[in-house]
Amino acid sequence: MISALKQSLSSAIRSVAPEFSLDSAKFEAALFIQLGLIAQVVIKDEPSSSTTAHVECIVAQEEPKASKRVVSKKMKDTFLATGKSEDDLKRVMKAYKDATDDQIRSAGGDFASFAAHVLAQPVVEEPKKSKGKAKDSSKPEPRVNWKSQATQKVFKEVVEAAGNTVTDDLKKQFAKYINDISQADFEAFSIAGHIRSWVETLKAPAQESISCTQNLGYEDEEFPDEDLEEFQFKDETLLIGEKSRKIYRPTEDAGDVCIGVAGVGQFKEVK
Repeated sequence: MISALKQSLSSAIRSVAPEFSLDSAKFEAALFIQLGLIAQVVIKDEPSSSTTAHVECIVAQEEPKASKRVVSKKMKDTFLATGKSEDDLKRVMKAYKDATDDQIRSAGGDFASFAAHVLAQPVVEEPKKSKGKAKDSSKPEPRVNWKSQATQKVFKEVVEAAGNTVTDDLKKQFAKYINDISQADFEAFSIAGHIRSWVETLKAPAQESISCTQNLGYEDEEFPDEDLEEFQFKDETLLIGEKSRKIYRPTEDAGDVCIGVAGVGQFKEVK
């Protein structure tokens, strides 16, 4: 662009200089210096009687590099004031800075027109690379999630209510039990129900407490719908069956868990 301008000016100077008795070479050099088109000139006199001198350009000024396109705060505020989002602004700014002058002119010539042009184009999202190893679909998911606080809580309540202590070994035993049953049996009960069923298979520990499943001289079926009454035992509110005299500990997740019988073991003083 600068070269074309210099060429046009040189042609114009050479055509009009004779009319004004000007030395076209000197005038051209002086004009180019004033316009910043060249940086330095050296004038050498010809070794002759002629008074004509010629101009030699020693250092020509390079054409200025294209300045980096900048989006001002006012341009940003005006864009956002139209209801566009910050993500839209980031998308337009990137395209605006990467675009050529011809692309911006073809879109309208200003930032607002270019922004409208960019937003009218569909967004092409690059496929995201998956991180880590793909899950093996052939391997079944475990049926008990020990990371769940609810599962841990109900497991602890039911196990301790049966007179046992929660250990990693007991967790492994229950995990094996729940994973070995059929899918139909697994779906028949909640995790709390499975825990209660599994606890019944454990051997009662050697202590004064007595399991509700022990033979106490009557069958459970004799009192299917008996009422339960609250009573205090060692600063704890428990429930006792009016007829069976079975004692239960109420829990939020596992329901009423049977922990013994009145008059036996730790409840021998309960009548």
